[in-house]
Amino acid sequence: MIQDLISKIWGMRHYTLIAGTGWLIDNSTYLTLIYAARMPVFYAANIGILLGSAFVYHFATRKIFNAVAGFNWRKWTWFMIFTLITTVFWAAIIDGLVEIGLWPIAAKIAILPFSFYSNFLFLGWLQEGRLRWH
Repeated sequence: MIQDLISKIWGMRHYTLIAGTGWLIDNSTYLTLIYAARMPVFYAANIGILLGSAFVYHFATRKIFNAVAGFNWRKWTWFMIFTLITTVFWAAIIDGLVEIGLWPIAAKIAILPFSFYSNFLFLGWLQEGRLRWH
């Protein structure tokens, strides 16, 4: 049991590094745009999420759009639709949380488990044709 858990954690190290880097890109962009550029939270969140997501999706989902297997326009289209819809959705939630008094970084952290899990479910469907609930 312990070895199985260690094996799963070790297997996730690559994705964790990629996702962590994407999260740093997202949040550093978001906070810079809010505090240095005085950009409204909604727009800063959209830009940060898109930049961080682009990095993560490019490196973590290569097998979805693998050139060797042939480019799949259907999967790419679904991927783009999902990314654009969820980016606006999460940015609106973040903006609402900031409006009710949360600090901008606290609002980003508050949505993190939900946004990660929705991405996990969608990418499971896109890669494997099914939702992976666990």
